[in-house]
Amino acid sequence: MKRPSARPPLRAVFLDFDGVVLESADIKTDAFQWLFRREPARRAIVEYHRRNAGVSRFVKFAHIHRAILKKPYGPAERRRLGAAFARYVRGRVLAAPFVRGARRFIDRYGSRVKLFVVSGTPSAELKDIVRRRGLARSFVAVVGSPPDKAATLRRLLRRHGWRAAETLYVGDALNDHRAATECGVGFLGRLKTGARSPFPRGTPRAADFPTIARWIERFYSVPGGQESL
Repeated sequence: MKRPSARPPLRAVFLDFDGVVLESADIKTDAFQWLFRREPARRAIVEYHRRNAGVSRFVKFAHIHRAILKKPYGPAERRRLGAAFARYVRGRVLAAPFVRGARRFIDRYGSRVKLFVVSGTPSAELKDIVRRRGLARSFVAVVGSPPDKAATLRRLLRRHGWRAAETLYVGDALNDHRAATECGVGFLGRLKTGARSPFPRGTPRAADFPTIARWIERFYSVPGGQESL
């Protein structure tokens, strides 16, 4: 991709959490495998989860029960699955390593642009994890689900008065790309080295935050001048 002739100013960076800040995306996949381990349709369930990475787990639970398992799904089942899922992932996510360079990027860029977490994880759970990982003060806001990510992005743009082209979303799922595209927000895909891309052809991608920082400095005008990680 060629450098644009006039780089827009960068006002804010929205970060997905699992698979972007922490190497924790696979933990969520393991949780679906564990939660539905006794179901003959387990493989179909896990594949559905993978295709819809970044979507609220509760949206997935409803679809899995109604469309795959053909079972009733009500408030009691929703609570049971949500509690079991949270128990499985909490300790594992708290112990997950940072994506390479993520902590340094957050520390350095937090004083230059506004940083947000925009994730499909339930808000209370997400905020607790961010706090326990020592990151809460680094973000203007930590926003989980509900609502969906596109609604969150639109609300943040409206609240802060930013043009969409002056913001960037870094995500690791096709759902992240869709949300950013729907809102006109710039998008950069975080993709582990060797992993298959879920994004449309031509989507810019990076494996770690030193690469993300270089990409940002190339395509945006960032307050404070250029800085390498």
